[in-house]
Formats: sequence, C-alpha cells, structure tokens
Amino acid sequence: MKIILQSLFLTLAFAFTAAAADRPNIIFIFIDDMGYGDLSCTGNKDVQTTNIDRLASEGVRFTQFYVNSPICSPSRVACTTGQYPARHLINSYLNSRAKNRARGMVNFLDPKAPAIARAFRLAGYATAHFGKWHMGGGRDVNDAPLPQAYGFDESLVSFEGLGDRILPPGGLSEASAKLGRGQIRRVEKHEQTGIYVDRAIDFVERNKSKSFYLHLWLNDVHDAFKPRADYLKKFEKFADKPELQKMYAVLKHMDDELGRLIRKVAQLGLAGETLFVVTSDNGPTAWPRYRKQGQEAPGSTAGLRGRKWSLYEGGIRMPLIVRWSGKVPAGQVDEKTVVSAVDFFPTFTSLAGVKPPEIAFDGTDMSKAFMGIPTLRKKALFWEYGRQPSYLRPAEQADQSPNLAIRDGDWKLLINDDGADLELYNLATSEREYDNVAGKHPGVAKRLSDQLLAWRKALPRLPAPKSSGKGEWKKFILKPDSRLKGAKAPKVSGNRIRVSAEVAAGGKDGVLIAHGGAAVGYSLNIANGKPVFDVRFRSELFSIAGKSDIPSGRVQLVAELGPDGAMSLSVGGKSVAHGKVSSALPSEPVDGLEVGLDDNGNVGNYQGNFVFRGTIHSAMVEVLEPAQPD
Repeated sequence: MKIILQSLFLTLAFAFTAAAADRPNIIFIFIDDMGYGDLSCTGNKDVQTTNIDRLASEGVRFTQFYVNSPICSPSRVACTTGQYPARHLINSYLNSRAKNRARGMVNFLDPKAPAIARAFRLAGYATAHFGKWHMGGGRDVNDAPLPQAYGFDESLVSFEGLGDRILPPGGLSEASAKLGRGQIRRVEKHEQTGIYVDRAIDFVERNKSKSFYLHLWLNDVHDAFKPRADYLKKFEKFADKPELQKMYAVLKHMDDELGRLIRKVAQLGLAGETLFVVTSDNGPTAWPRYRKQGQEAPGSTAGLRGRKWSLYEGGIRMPLIVRWSGKVPAGQVDEKTVVSAVDFFPTFTSLAGVKPPEIAFDGTDMSKAFMGIPTLRKKALFWEYGRQPSYLRPAEQADQSPNLAIRDGDWKLLINDDGADLELYNLATSEREYDNVAGKHPGVAKRLSDQLLAWRKALPRLPAPKSSGKGEWKKFILKPDSRLKGAKAPKVSGNRIRVSAEVAAGGKDGVLIAHGGAAVGYSLNIANGKPVFDVRFRSELFSIAGKSDIPSGRVQLVAELGPDGAMSLSVGGKSVAHGKVSSALPSEPVDGLEVGLDDNGNVGNYQGNFVFRGTIHSAMVEVLEPAQPD
C-alpha cells in the first residue's frame, strides 16, 4: 500500500510539474501604428528590425492576421474583451466627453466588460500593463477606471490613461496632468519605450518563479516622431525625406529596446516558458499634413491598399509573430490561417489552461494555429469604422473605405451602412483590393452584404441624452480685420452655426467670413455679384448661392448650417437659397477664421485669398451650444 501511495504521489507530482511547465508566461507586445511592411521580416529593406525578426525566425509568423479596428481605442478593446469593440460602444478613438457623445461612444470601457488580464489574475498569474492604454482617461475624462479595474496588478501608462504615468511634452500630457490620479513623471517621447521595457524587465525578474501575463503596449511608432539624436544619425541618408528618416530612427530604437527584454527572458532561463506575441494596433499614419509638406506618409503597408482609419487591408491587416521556444515550431510562415485580435482572449486562455469567463466570444480559439498547425477559420469577421463624417480618414481618396467590412473565407466585402458603395474582393486573387467583382458574383455580394448589414443593425447604440433646454447661442463679434486661430476661433463641430455680415458691396466680390480650409470649413462670400455660402465637408465642397445680385447700399447677409446639415442663405432678411450636407461640420477646422479674405487653404471654389474690396460694417459668427444633459 505504501509503495502504491508513493507511486501515486510521484505520478501526481510529475503531472503537476508538467502542467506547470506547459503553462506559459505571456508577453503581449502591441506596437502603435506600425504598418504591415515596416518590419524587415515583412519587407522593409531600409531598417533591420533584428530583435523582432529573431522572434519571427524562432516562431510562427502569420500573414493573414487582422486587428478589429483601424484606430487605436477600439483595436485595444477587441484584444481586451475578445469581442467586437462596437459591442462596448467604442468605435473610434476615445476623445473628450463631448466628442465621445457626438460619436455615440462611452467615455471608457466598462470595467464589468470581459477582461483578459482579469481571467489570468484569477488563475494565479501576476499581471501588468506597461504602455499605451487608451481605453479611458485623458483630456477631460477624469473618472475612468484605472487599469487595475480590468485585472492588472500594476500599470504604467501615458496621457491616454490614468494611474501612474509618464508624460512627454504636449497638450494632451498637460490635460492629463491636470486630472491627477497617479504618480506622474515628465519624460521625453524617445524615452518612453525604454522606460516601459525597464518596467517590463523588472516585472519579469520579480515574477520569474511564478506565471505572469504582461502587456507591453508601446506608444511607438505613432507620430509625431521624436527620435534620439544618435538614432536619427543612423538614417541620415534619408534626410531628404525627414519624416521617413525620423520614423526609421524611432522604429530601430524601439526594436533595440525590445531586444533588451527578449535577451533578459533568455538569460533568466524563461524562453521555453514564455509565449511572445507581437503585432500592431492598426496601419501606418495617414495625416494629410505629410502631403502638404511634399512627402509621403511614413510607414509601409507592403503594397496593401489603405492605411490607418481605413477598412482596406492596409488599415487592418498586421504582421503577427508568435514565439514559444521548444513549443512553437521555429521559422514557420502561416499564409493560410485567418487570425483576428478578438481571438487572443480565447486563444491565450486555452494555451495557458486558464478558465475564460462564460461569455459569447466573437473570437475563436486559435491555439492549434499558434502551435504551428494551420487552421481553417469557420466564423466570418466583421468591422465597423467611420459611421459619421467626423471620423478621421486617410489623406488619399483611394485609401478611404466604406464604413463596414466582412471577411468570410477568401471573400471580403465592404459597404456603407446605408447600402451604398458595395465592393467585393476575392483576396486569394486580388489582395490589393482594386478588382471589385461584385458585378460578377451577385449572389456572394448579396449574401455577405445582408449578413454585414444585419450585424451592423444589431450593434448597440448609446441612448440619446435628455436635454434640459434648447441650448444657448454663443456670439463671436468680429472686426473687419479679425484673424482667429486655435482656441480663439469658434468651436463649431457638431453644432448649429450662423454666419452674418453687414456689408456695402458696391459691385465687389470676395470673402466676407472664412473659417477652415480645403478639408473642413465654411465661407460666406460674394462671387459674380451674388451671395454664396460654401461648406467643406470631408474635403468635398457644398455651395448654395442667391440668384440675384447683392443690392446696393448696406445689406445684411446671413448663412446657417444646422446639426442635420441643412444650409440656408438670406439677404436683407429674405431667404435666397437652401441646401443640404450630411450633418454639421464633422470636426473643428484646422485653418483659422478670417474676415475679408481667405488667407490659407481655400474653403470655397475661388482663387487666391479672394480679398473683399467692399466695406464690411459688421461681422459675426454664432454657435448654438447644446444644453447640458440632465
């Protein structure tokens, strides 16, 4: 009997030891705005990302991995919850309270939502989040939960989160500092990744004898690029393309910092016990300012159409690297398995033997694929981004996608939620999404569009707030030579605006009031003797004009743009024109407000500054600010 008990004890002890050895630590590295082609292992010939490439050569690299949004906050929510981010009323980047409300979003991820770190902590793992958060906290949102509310034992974030944080120079950091709620340290932007890696190494060393789950979610390589001088010098042959030079310097520095963590894990003898997962949150930057500077936006999609803020492949398809030494086959490239960020939660818990919460995951357990066995995806994938004109869009028209997408097998369909702009691609034959075959496959197009529109219709919506009144007009009385920029200009996005001027035209043309430029703005002007109200909306020009010339003498011109996009124009108290755009202005105009000319990017279809040579006796912009909810 004693021998039997000893044998049973040894068997159980061996089983426990084997189970513990198979229960991996997890280090999840989430890089900000890194494009599909930015790594040297995915095609970058200008920068050698040696350390990330090493992980790829020692593990599996997936070529068909997708994040669940082309922008930061919802992409992170998908990783955290295993569910589509729109289910949690986060469908764009979290901003101020007013802008979140205008986009139908909450101010932070509900702490009651499923949270992957919480599942690991309940299973006895040590948990930590170091790096970008952006799931609540920042700007004027001071009541967001700390990362600890989602299952992290410790955290260090930046200006898009609360709790202990490191803040680089900038307006968002200043706004964050005013919120308090954590220890704050001022640092240069190029120091952030190194500080996060230092904390990660410290965390790993303190928890080397137990299982740990670690997020290293970097702020790099998000612009603006602020590289260290020695790294900038390494890429001085690209000095004729300064933004690309800076981006390359930041990318190389980031890879070197990650190398310190990878080497430390190996030095501690933990390589065989640690699963590394590396990817990016969305495609590379796409700001119009690069084109204005005469440069291409830095960051590579490896030829895929679309960038950040787009549902084409370049906005949502990212490299995915998985390494677990001795468990995951080395040097394998999986070109068949379609993996998504909503898969991380069920996959990580499956690999670690951690019990997941009893919820309906939108993701799928892809643990077999992570262990080197290509796996057929049985569930379609869905995306939603850009439901309103206020959502950020890539600078290039060709990269601007419809606002819904579905992938089912090799088929990918995109469509707007009103049923317009249907596009169908077979990704097995048209990976770059320029060969729209919807007309050749009407049955497939109908099946997928019906499925996608039904999914969109089923998504929750934020309840409309109860208003305590009709709001209040805020008046900006302007002088004939007024120039208002930045905070001094009226805040017009989402609001009803009224633009008025009392003038004596005397047969002269020109701008009376202009606010904005070629992307977003409005202009009240006189052209060919007739009153004109121009509105720029997503770079598209909408104009209404009176049919009769401006009468002689002093006369009042008034133009309005309503929150529903209704445009109106009156002269001397008489209505002369009406029109319609999709909604109120989607965002604040970048260019300032001028009276008597348009001295930056033109709002209207006129040449030069279009200086008004008549007399402006008075000018005013009024903004109807909505009443505060009860």
